[in-house]
Amino acid sequence: MWKISSLSPKKFLSPVIAFSLVATSAIFSSTLNQAIASQPEANRFYTLTTRFLEKENKCLEGNKLARGSTLNGAAFMDNCQNVTGQLWKLVPAGNGYFRLQTKFLEKENKCLEGNKVARGSTLNGAAFMDNCQNVTGQLWKFKPVSSNTVKKREVSSYQKSCRNISIRGNLLSASCRTIRGSYKNTKLTLLGIQNIDGVLKYEGNPNAKSSYQKSCRNISISGNRLSASCRTIRGSYKDTRLTLLGIENIDGVLKYTS
Repeated sequence: MWKISSLSPKKFLSPVIAFSLVATSAIFSSTLNQAIASQPEANRFYTLTTRFLEKENKCLEGNKLARGSTLNGAAFMDNCQNVTGQLWKLVPAGNGYFRLQTKFLEKENKCLEGNKVARGSTLNGAAFMDNCQNVTGQLWKFKPVSSNTVKKREVSSYQKSCRNISIRGNLLSASCRTIRGSYKNTKLTLLGIQNIDGVLKYEGNPNAKSSYQKSCRNISISGNRLSASCRTIRGSYKDTRLTLLGIENIDGVLKYTS
């Protein structure tokens, strides 16, 4: 979930847009002030923050793709501050798409490029600043989402009426009590959980299949508490835990209810 804040010459203004950004190769989920975001103002500088890190005052920073740069040049979240790498401009690209440029790299004609998280991808799939060119990964779109998409999920309660709870990858299994008192085997794919630099977190599209299992090992579950050892950006592994949200036992079946 991302938020745009417009800038005045002297200070940050109050936030004016909350939105979802979509590139054809990457998707970011968010809330939206539809009246404003449906017609974003082009060629004006903004700061970008996520709902996840907004309270920590973190902003997206564009970087140079070079050895020695932070994360080798990947775009990253840093403390919001008065640096040109955090000042983003929306450049119209036609058909409702925009290119995103920073004030820092504008003169070098660099644009933010979304990528696929995969081995062999540039920076293993992190977003990065590249030469502005006619590639779909640099075309970003503002997409309205309903308030239901970001509805807060409650702490899962299924463990109170289920037994033999286990996890394999992102597939949760259990034997859950029905209304009649018998038990039924049931399975559910976990949604919205990612490995963010060695930490299990709800991030991105809350309705997408969880991907943490691709870079985590020793995955286990106790009640509604998911545990794993997950790979960091530097390649080491870190123990991490996360309480599952929104899952209930509905008459012997594991289901998301929020």
